[in-house]
Amino acid sequence: MATLGARKVPGTGPLDANIVIVGEAPGETEVIQGEPFVGVAGKILSSMMNEVGLLRNDCYLTNVVKYKPAGNKINPLFRDNRMTVPTDKMKECVAELKVEIEAIKPNLVIALGRTAMWALTGRTQTMKHRGSLYVSTLVKDQKVLVTMHPAAVARSWVPWRQIIPADFIKAIEESKFPELYRPPREYVIKPDFDQAIYHLKALENADYLSFDIETRPHKIVCIAFAGSPDFAICIPFTRGFQNYWSLEQELEIWKAINKVLISPAKKVGQNVQYDELYLARFHGVLVQNVWIDTMIAHHELYPETPKGLDFLASLWTKEPYWKDEGKSHNGKIKDADLWTYNCKDAAVTLEIAHELYEEMMEEGRWEQYLATMKFRYPLMTMSLQGVNFDKKMQTTLIHSYQEKIDKLQRGLDSAVGEPVNISSNKQMVKLLYITLNLPVQTGKTNKPTADMNALLSLRRRYKKYKPILDVIITLRKLRKLTEGFLQVETDPLDSRIRCSYNVAGTETWRISSSGSIFGGGTNLQNQPKGADEDGVVRKLFIPDPGYLMGATDLSQAEARVVALLSDDELALHEFESGQIDVHTAFAARLFSMEYEDLLKLKESNPKEYKHKRNLGKMEIGRAHV
Repeated sequence: MATLGARKVPGTGPLDANIVIVGEAPGETEVIQGEPFVGVAGKILSSMMNEVGLLRNDCYLTNVVKYKPAGNKINPLFRDNRMTVPTDKMKECVAELKVEIEAIKPNLVIALGRTAMWALTGRTQTMKHRGSLYVSTLVKDQKVLVTMHPAAVARSWVPWRQIIPADFIKAIEESKFPELYRPPREYVIKPDFDQAIYHLKALENADYLSFDIETRPHKIVCIAFAGSPDFAICIPFTRGFQNYWSLEQELEIWKAINKVLISPAKKVGQNVQYDELYLARFHGVLVQNVWIDTMIAHHELYPETPKGLDFLASLWTKEPYWKDEGKSHNGKIKDADLWTYNCKDAAVTLEIAHELYEEMMEEGRWEQYLATMKFRYPLMTMSLQGVNFDKKMQTTLIHSYQEKIDKLQRGLDSAVGEPVNISSNKQMVKLLYITLNLPVQTGKTNKPTADMNALLSLRRRYKKYKPILDVIITLRKLRKLTEGFLQVETDPLDSRIRCSYNVAGTETWRISSSGSIFGGGTNLQNQPKGADEDGVVRKLFIPDPGYLMGATDLSQAEARVVALLSDDELALHEFESGQIDVHTAFAARLFSMEYEDLLKLKESNPKEYKHKRNLGKMEIGRAHV
């Protein structure tokens, strides 16, 4: 039975407000002051509203539930775990909210968080629907904008502190009128051959052209083109599991598609490299004149935020969340639904591209974006080429390392007296802190942990248990090596190793890589060197006949960047001279020594020299920061 506090916290604000803001329920501070949104979350809310010019005094603020729930837990007000079937008490709260909104008649209601979104729209997944506009299922014809509850900012400042104010900017515009505007879009999803050829020829003359593919493994099942945000055509290649076209027709279709994709039109796509790789590998189509990759462009502007197309659409368009429309249900999706989804992706992407271009120009980021895009073609070429791989040596190594693992595991099980799963934190915690009675080590959550840091700390401090801890540590390293690096799958078509590179992979603009979009593969930027006694992993990658593999590295690159950014004239001079090891020089200053005296230790006491130089290397960045 749900328990609610005795004191009601009513809504507050002008009764003719254009905007009503609805949260979940009051907290302790709200109950004491008798007003919604005056606690920590309320202060964050006010700060974000003020930042974009959304005045709190102009809005009516309220909650779905007007009483503080016991323990601040809302779930007892529902009959099911998914929190979709309300109790009678919750029904009363929602009914009261309905009357409250109907009396005010706002142009817009902002739903803060899941409970408010559910009450107003019937939807339950805030992360998906945040930023979308809907017609309320609670109040007839009422426009609703969904965003996160400000409490989310208190839990995770990045990225919500940036995102919620962006939603409030949209709210200001939407509060000027009560109608819900949807972008008008027209889609052609079942073209006959003549229609397909007609539209493709017309698209050759487009100024801007968005394209998007849908795939099954090693096959493009349809491709959509949008010459404007309000019109798109999907060219299917399959109907169910049958071919959509005859062989002769499909050949002509692909010839026409090739002309479109090499035309002077400024091409647009979301994560263009994925589409380009499929088109190039399986159809020999090399896309020309790529103008904007919306994923990369958004990353240039807001690297801390998500970069999926649905998120971009929530910021840059009025298109409500649609990405579930392209997912199969029970393993199936209707062809017409997939083709429509494909068209919508292309049309929305083009709309976003124009918005991103304007923003980049205003923020002076266009040149930086162009510099980033220069990596696109070489990275695509690398992904297509892949690396030759010694599968015979792989099989031998996996067998050899598995024998080592099995031998060590048998020894560990025998020493402990029972089987031990070293990958199970629960079992390892029991072994270390109950069976062996070692002092409990805790992790970031202050719970007992058996991670590598804990094992190394225990081994260093308790020599008696060093042999058994050595076995556990070695086992973990060998398993990581075997499972993470040796057991990599090659491309199913030609047994080479490929990966997919992402120039928008990290917040710091460093390139990331992952498994191949074609199947198999791995992160080729993270192959260990010297991770075991032989450094065997990199030996699996072999040059093609007639070629050699080489490696280059800029000496002390990070330290050079730090010196430039911090305007450290002394360090810059030392780098430019080429006569001084900067890390040794900084270590000398750190230990109040002459550079030459510290350098002499390299011969007389190499261990001490290495220790001091390493400290200098670690501290140089901190000093500059």
